[in-house]
Amino acid sequence: MRSATARCRLGVVPQAMVHRPPVIVLDEPTAGVDVELRQGLWQFIRRLNLLPPISYLEFFAAYVLASMVRGLAVGGGVLAATAWFVDLSPIAPFWVLAFAVLGSAILGTLGLVAGIWADKFDQIAAFQNFVILPLTFLSGVFYSIRSLPERWQAASHLNPLFYMIDGFRYGFFGASDTAPRASLAVVGVSFVLLAALRLQMLRTGYKLRQ
Repeated sequence: MRSATARCRLGVVPQAMVHRPPVIVLDEPTAGVDVELRQGLWQFIRRLNLLPPISYLEFFAAYVLASMVRGLAVGGGVLAATAWFVDLSPIAPFWVLAFAVLGSAILGTLGLVAGIWADKFDQIAAFQNFVILPLTFLSGVFYSIRSLPERWQAASHLNPLFYMIDGFRYGFFGASDTAPRASLAVVGVSFVLLAALRLQMLRTGYKLRQ
């Protein structure tokens, strides 16, 4: 039989959970409780701590929107700094804004996927160096893919970052290798697929409940 103190302490947890509060603070909840019960109670509390007080949709939106704001702020700062040296007059400002927003959303989602997948900071750096950078430099940033051999042109069309950069180029200079509407459609579909993958990872608690 458990002592009266132990029974009293066991009643604290269900009473605290009546109104489903986002945070529970227990002062030495396992003091005076037997070892087996103590382990079970701490496992229960750990499961509570692993679940944030927001839904996985809110979690996703908060991180991606924060990444977008940061990315757009950095891009705006770079644009303002270079405006002193170069006459920048976008031909199609709508396309510039559309691809900037969708592009920052894609990169923010990729960063979130990498952050959950990685176990160490070195793995995040590897994701940046061996996934993001190659896709960026092989997407026609410094050249037109029309200058490439035919098979490499076909390979470039498999890169979603190519459409993002190509559409951005069209917004500034009115020249592109692909129609901007087609590029916007590819970028939009790429974001939806990445967001679906990321939401599935959050919903199932992939590497978050360990």
